[in-house]
Amino acid sequence: MAGGAAPWEVRLARIPGARIEPDDFALTEGVAPEPAAGEVVVRTEAIGLNAGLRHRLGTGRSTTLGPALGIGDVPRSDGVATVVASSDPDLPEGSRVVGMLPWAGLAAMPASDVRLVSPELSADELLTIRGHVGLTAHVALKRVGDLAPGETVWISAAAGGVGSCAVQFAKLLGGNVIASAGGTERMGFLADELGVDHALDRRGSLSEQLDAAAPDGIDLYLDLVGGDHLELALTRLRERGRAVLVGRTAAHLSDTITLDHPTMIRSRQSVLGMSVTDFPDALPDLTELVDGAAGGLRSVATRWQGAGSLGAAFSALFRGQVLGRAIVEVGNGASGSLSSPEPTHHERTM
Repeated sequence: MAGGAAPWEVRLARIPGARIEPDDFALTEGVAPEPAAGEVVVRTEAIGLNAGLRHRLGTGRSTTLGPALGIGDVPRSDGVATVVASSDPDLPEGSRVVGMLPWAGLAAMPASDVRLVSPELSADELLTIRGHVGLTAHVALKRVGDLAPGETVWISAAAGGVGSCAVQFAKLLGGNVIASAGGTERMGFLADELGVDHALDRRGSLSEQLDAAAPDGIDLYLDLVGGDHLELALTRLRERGRAVLVGRTAAHLSDTITLDHPTMIRSRQSVLGMSVTDFPDALPDLTELVDGAAGGLRSVATRWQGAGSLGAAFSALFRGQVLGRAIVEVGNGASGSLSSPEPTHHERTM
């Protein structure tokens, strides 16, 4: 097997409390596996983090993206890697791949669980607009939400990983885009850098801001928050309006909402839950959209360096410290501090 940094793994060290802490995870010594028949061994380059992983940590609940995780388990996230040993002729050593990778420096995986990608594409692109969050955003807008040119769409958590892709895609698709996030800095970023039509501050009166931005209501709502955001959106849907449930924050794990059944029936409104794993054929549509943008899309991410930063980077998702996708570059091995890494905001134009 090719040489490199010593193997490492990051495991769940304790069941998280109400607040995710960096020390909920532990950096440990890993192993150097060999590929079995039909497998490849990959060396991880970068890992993209999603807040949705929180729902599987110590809860006993599995989701469409993976099983429940307990103490000692190694989480998985979508990542970029290089094949360093292979028993599959279609993925020789040196191939660059993406897939749902364990938080580990080296991993043996079925070759069918990774996808070959161009070495010319940056890890930022592969983990944002061309990756899992970009695919989720595009599926939510087109396959499930059926966004048409000229329609008004509200996207919550718009400065996050999925949201920052969704607002850009919605503009490309001809939508009138309303985006909400927390604080004036993020509102400015959404308006000035990503070109949304209206930016709302979730820390203010969302109902008043939404009414000013869309006095005639909205056609589509992409819900990445749940709770009061979703309940408000349902009261502002136009006839044949759609609400697509993509994700929810930890603050709204147990929230319930009230549906106005007569209005929803009379106005032919829809509330649609989705998982991107139900759309295995959707990637070519995303690639066509991104390639056709002629360099006008941004891969928005906040980056950390070193595997030891994974716990802190994940906890930062719940502290409002991440702009775009949280990405940890781990190609330099088990470096980084579990408790106090310094993230770097990074926006890249293709």
